[in-house]
Amino acid sequence: MKKLFTWIVVVLVHLAVAKGTLVLATLSGGPAPLWPALGFGVASALLFGRALTIPAVFLSAILTSLSIAVPVKAALTIACGSSLETFAFATLLLRVPASRSSGHEGLQQFLGYAVVAAVGATIGATFGTFAMYRLARAPIIDWSASWSLWWAGDALGVLAVTPVVLSLAAAQRRSVGWLAKAAAFLAVVVLCTWFVFSRRLGASYLFGLLPLLLLAVSFFGALGSRIATLVICVVAVSGTQRGSGPFAGPLLVENFLHLQIFLGAIVFSSHALVLLRREGSMRLPGMVLLFGWAAAGLLFHSLQKDGERFDAEHFDGLLANAQHDIRQRMTAYEEGLRAGVALFAAHPRVDDEA
Repeated sequence: MKKLFTWIVVVLVHLAVAKGTLVLATLSGGPAPLWPALGFGVASALLFGRALTIPAVFLSAILTSLSIAVPVKAALTIACGSSLETFAFATLLLRVPASRSSGHEGLQQFLGYAVVAAVGATIGATFGTFAMYRLARAPIIDWSASWSLWWAGDALGVLAVTPVVLSLAAAQRRSVGWLAKAAAFLAVVVLCTWFVFSRRLGASYLFGLLPLLLLAVSFFGALGSRIATLVICVVAVSGTQRGSGPFAGPLLVENFLHLQIFLGAIVFSSHALVLLRREGSMRLPGMVLLFGWAAAGLLFHSLQKDGERFDAEHFDGLLANAQHDIRQRMTAYEEGLRAGVALFAAHPRVDDEA
């Protein structure tokens, strides 16, 4: 009875996470740059076993696909890919030391997660793109770009979500004061990330989010850093898919790929900070990182402004050329009209044969 209840909970949570991700994806009309449902499914397989989790993932994947009118054949293919991908991730991660209990605390665990994420995500990307663009006949512009989006979204889902679920499952009971401070800090993270991703010119403030990870790992440890990372990723994806932020624009696939590169930088920075904290004091590494982030942020801000200035000058040049061409044509038309008026004025009678 307990296993049945656990199975139902896994199905419902996996389905809710997948549906929530798809709701955001429909706002932009494109794929999801982050797939948290896979990360939750992999964590469930590590915690409750593959025999319990894989059927739950299969059922949830079918229901998710059918809910957005995906043909049955394509939905079954996607579900098979999701199940096989979850099984492969769990099987490979079980070979990584301490992967089941606390995520990747050490360098060996971190490298293991990174390699497994890069390899395992190819399964879901291959099955998914084949099902959508061959079986469901969905419109596609660039197969390789769509496959890359799917692959990066699955890999980021495992790297960002699985350690959070495992860390929460292994976490000790915290005091009310600690929980209140953590909640207040996460609220600050949400506000700062939303500030960056709610405006088109937020690119200049992207590097300002990285020091938040340093504060999270310094005051709240690995768990705080991982939750803050997940919050930044979710808010960034939400803002971008709503059409705002530095990665919003008409080039949907290219912008999502750029967003995934940024999310990857956030995820890997968080894990690097956890490793540094585990090795010893954060004072010197923290100062070096802050200096590097500040320098990189200033450089990026300068390049961003230069790019905007170049685009503005280029647009002004095109506008001036268009105005010059229009003015020349209007002048030619005006001269032609004046010549016609002069012709009529010089000859009192102008008939069709003249």
